[in-house]
Amino acid sequence: AEPEQPPPTPVAEAEKPASFLLALKKDDQDLMVKQIFTEQTHDIQREQANLLYVALTRAKQLLYVTGNKGKRDLSGLKWYDMIRSQLEQHSEIVESKEDGTLVIQRHQMPENVTAPDSRSTEPSADIPLQMTKPFSKIITELDLTPSSLNQQEPLAIDQWDKTESDNNAQLRGIIIHKSLQLLTESNDFEESRQTIQSLFQKDSSREDLDQCWQEAKSLLENKQYDYLFDNTAYEKAFNEVPVQYCHRHFRIHGIIDRLVVSKDTVYIVDYKTAKLRKDASNGLSRSYDSQMSLYYHGIRKMWPDKSVVAQILHTYPQQITIIEPVELELLVSRLDSKKQHTSN
Repeated sequence: AEPEQPPPTPVAEAEKPASFLLALKKDDQDLMVKQIFTEQTHDIQREQANLLYVALTRAKQLLYVTGNKGKRDLSGLKWYDMIRSQLEQHSEIVESKEDGTLVIQRHQMPENVTAPDSRSTEPSADIPLQMTKPFSKIITELDLTPSSLNQQEPLAIDQWDKTESDNNAQLRGIIIHKSLQLLTESNDFEESRQTIQSLFQKDSSREDLDQCWQEAKSLLENKQYDYLFDNTAYEKAFNEVPVQYCHRHFRIHGIIDRLVVSKDTVYIVDYKTAKLRKDASNGLSRSYDSQMSLYYHGIRKMWPDKSVVAQILHTYPQQITIIEPVELELLVSRLDSKKQHTSN
C-alpha cells in the first residue's frame, strides 16, 4: 500500500503564497485587477451591512445613531452614513398614527418613552485613576471580521456546497443566526418561528424560512449539543457577544455568535451556515484558526481561571470542530506582517 499523503498545508502557513497580485495605479489597471478589487470592496461592504443589522436589532426601546465627520470623505463606508442616506429620503418627520404608521423621530425623545430619572439612589463609585486618563493612540487597527481574516482559502472553498448563490447563502445565514438567537432566548419555539416569518417574509418564501428555522431548531434538539443550549448544563450564556481588547499596538474586536460559561469552562461558538459537501473534512476549520484564536485570547483575559474552548459549529450538516488556538504573539506578528506586505 502506498504511504498516506500528508494533508495540504494551509495557505496562511505555507512557505510560499498560492497566488499574489501586482497592481498598478488605478488608471493603469486592467479589467481583471479592477474586478478583484471590486469584489473585495463588496465583501467588506457586505460584512459591514451584516454588522449593522446586528447592531440595529439589539435596540430594546431607543436607538441612538451618532457619527463623526472627519477630514477624509468615507461616505458609504460608515454605519452612520448608511443610515443617514436612508433617513434623508424622508423630507419630514412622520408623526405616529393610530393605524401604526412608521414613526421616524430625529433629534428628540419619543413622547411615549419616559426619560430615566437622573437622580440615582445608588452611592457613587470611586473612579480608578487609570480610567480618568485618555486612551493611548492606536497606531494600527486589526479588524476581527471574516472579510479581513477568513480570506476563503482554497482549502475551504473546495469543501463548500456551491449549489446556491452567494446572495441566497448570505440571507440563509442571517435567518439561521436570528433563529438560533430567538430559540435560545425563549422557551416558546412557536413564537420564535412566527417572529422569523414576520421579520423575513419580504425576503424569502414561507417554506424557505421554515426550513432555516427547522435547521436551527434541530441543533437545540440534538443531545450532543446540550452543553451549549440546555440552560441546566451551564451557569450562563450570551448571544452576539461583542469582544474588544488591545495587544501591542493593535485593537482587536469582533462579535462572538454564542458564549457559554459553565463551572470550569467557557465555550466560544461560531456558527457556520454555509452548506458543506458530504465529503468535507475537518481541515475546513483551519481556515478560521486566526479568527477563533483571537476570540480565544480575548476571552482568556476575561476568565483567566477557567478553561476556554473555541469551536466551529456547522449547521448543515451538523458538525462541530474544536479549534487549537494559535499563540497570540505569533498570530499578531503574522497578521502584522501581512498588513505591511499589503500596504507595500
